[in-house]
Amino acid sequence: MVSCGYEPTAVMDGFGSLGGFWGMVRGTFKSYRDPEALRALNEDGPPGPGAPSPIEHPVQALKETCS
Repeated sequence: MVSCGYEPTAVMDGFGSLGGFWGMVRGTFKSYRDPEALRALNEDGPPGPGAPSPIEHPVQALKETCS
């Protein structure tokens, strides 16, 4: 797994102070504030960069051969 560096920063911000921890708790249990952004997150659209693309030609299942 490759880390881009945001994970440790988020942990330090969230657990480094009571204010940071409280912000994490509020963010976890509160509803999304921006209804337009929430709608955009929930709508279906084309996959973005790095998203897995659908398999166009599925491979035939392999048969087990035992002699």
